[in-house]
Amino acid sequence: METVENRTRMREEVGPRKKMWGTWEELILGGAILRHGIQDWNIVALELRSRNIYFTPQACKAKYEDLQKRYAGCK
Repeated sequence: METVENRTRMREEVGPRKKMWGTWEELILGGAILRHGIQDWNIVALELRSRNIYFTPQACKAKYEDLQKRYAGCK
């Protein structure tokens, strides 16, 4: 049986960096990229940092590249 203590322990083991990219954050990333492009990741990251301090320019660029690979064949 899952308890509050077990859920807290699971969150701690995963850490905030691994749990930060949910569907909503991916949509915000996409919107920021549509507005600002992919030339300046600092500006893109600023939009996401209001939600989580771990949204660095490097993290945003890496997630963008991951999404590009994941959905490469979709139109």
